[in-house]
Amino acid sequence: MVDDTSRDKPRRVSSLEAAGVKVVTSPTAAAKKKVPPVLPSPISTARTGRSHTAGMKTPNSATSPAISSRLTKTPILKNKLTPSNSRDTASLKKKIYNNSSTTKRSSSRLSTNSSSSSIKLTPTNSRTSNNGTVSIKRSLIIEELTDKYHAAQAALADKDNALKQREADLKDVKARLEQMQFKFEQQISANKHRAEEEALKAQLNEHQRQVSELKQSFEREKLDILANHQEAEEKNRQNIENLREKLDIEKELLNNTTVEKNRVIEKLNHELDEMRDNIKEMHQTHQTRLTAMSKQLESKYEQRINSLLEQISANELEKKHIEQKLNAEDTQKKLKIELENEKKQLIEVHDLEIQNMKLELLQYQTKCQELSRQSIDIKTLQDNQIVIAETALETEKLKYATLVTKYNELAKTNSDLEYKLDEQLSRNNELTSKVEEYEFKERQHLDEIKSHQSNTLELRSTLRYQQLQEEQMQKEIDIAKKELSEEFQQQLSFQKASYTKDTNQLQDKIDALQFELNVCIDKLNQSNEDQAKKKSTVTETSTYKKHYDLQGGDSEYKLLVHQHQKELNVLQEQFQSILDIKDNQINDLVYKVKKSHFQQEKELVNENEMFA
Repeated sequence: MVDDTSRDKPRRVSSLEAAGVKVVTSPTAAAKKKVPPVLPSPISTARTGRSHTAGMKTPNSATSPAISSRLTKTPILKNKLTPSNSRDTASLKKKIYNNSSTTKRSSSRLSTNSSSSSIKLTPTNSRTSNNGTVSIKRSLIIEELTDKYHAAQAALADKDNALKQREADLKDVKARLEQMQFKFEQQISANKHRAEEEALKAQLNEHQRQVSELKQSFEREKLDILANHQEAEEKNRQNIENLREKLDIEKELLNNTTVEKNRVIEKLNHELDEMRDNIKEMHQTHQTRLTAMSKQLESKYEQRINSLLEQISANELEKKHIEQKLNAEDTQKKLKIELENEKKQLIEVHDLEIQNMKLELLQYQTKCQELSRQSIDIKTLQDNQIVIAETALETEKLKYATLVTKYNELAKTNSDLEYKLDEQLSRNNELTSKVEEYEFKERQHLDEIKSHQSNTLELRSTLRYQQLQEEQMQKEIDIAKKELSEEFQQQLSFQKASYTKDTNQLQDKIDALQFELNVCIDKLNQSNEDQAKKKSTVTETSTYKKHYDLQGGDSEYKLLVHQHQKELNVLQEQFQSILDIKDNQINDLVYKVKKSHFQQEKELVNENEMFA
């Protein structure tokens, strides 16, 4: 019986086989022989139905030989269970942890079953042996994985130390570079000093030539200046006379224009006063029209409402008379339907009239706004005209002031020319003193040039040595740059992976909020259905009201309607607040996603620029 049931049951795949690990079956599981009943082992009795060797028959031996045979073959498992990639190891770890949790549960069940159940002869010896071997395999796998984990941590620590050493080397290289740059700048300054000395020599030669030329030109210029001075005095006299005549003519013209402009300003002020009076009158008439129109509209609206109320009361009286006269149910139903239709028609007519009144009010308001805008435009035009007139007066005053300043400037030029003649005489004396100073400086520069020539030879030798050192440093810097760029690319890939993970998490949150929004929309649809039900209840309450009107119970009906309306308002406010909260949450998440995306792009661009 045991053999038949075990053959019919499907074989269950273990977690190690599902992970792709080949499990070596022991010869005890392969052999199918009849076994005498054996006492249950203390390893596992509760998981007899769950093991994948439930249908296998155990050999005649006890549990210990099966375990020893499995232990001898564990090295084969080690070779087969070494994962090639980090992903395989991660999947194996997860499955091993899951299996370890199941073994803990089975052990707890074993303790309870062993205490409660009596000792019985069961044919589960092979199952317990297989479970023991599986647990040993798991422990071996866990040990291997822990060793690998510790080795990976040690490798990471070594890499961190290597990185720190490289950073220290880079700092040393930077310090050396700065020293080399400082020395190079000193050499450049020395070379510049030499070039300046050569330029000074050339300038001295040129200055000697210029001094000789200046002496000759000075005597010529003296004669020319005296002649020019006489001519300038004659021209100044003629120009002053001409300017006086022009200024007199322009004064007369300005007086005439000022008189005309004053007349124009008086006219404009008079027109402005008239325009202001007209605007005030328009504003007053406009306000009176507005008040009259509003009163007319209010009176019309009140009259229409009163007429509608009278019609409704008359219809209700007619309804009561008809109900008293007619006792038959068919006639009452027809009358009720007709009355309801009339009520609906009256309500629709009332709504249309209210809408028309609102449209008329809006049109009137737009007209009022246009009139106010027109009045503002007239004011701005008048102000602009006044400003234009004032600017014209100011421009003419400025012209008059400029003419006066020109006259004063011509008087100043005459005095300036006399002052310049005195300055040129003093300059000639200064030039003679400068020539003597230049000759003294030439002698000093010649002595300095001789000393610099001896220094240049020494600097050239030091420059060659520094150039060789700079080439070596440049090679070391290029190697360091390559290593840093590779490390930067690795960090970039890691950051991209973390960014994709974060975006996926945010997308999941958005999907969850979208689901909640859909739930809220479903609730909205339900509320619409409730409103439809409400309409049906209104029709029922109208019949209830009619019945109570006949019996004089109108106050109870009003209380019920008031309570129902309050409850509806509270529910609508709660639902609207829920919708607003969900919309805010979705907007916040979208903003955070965009912000994080923008920041990461910015950081990537900055890092690329730094390494470029």
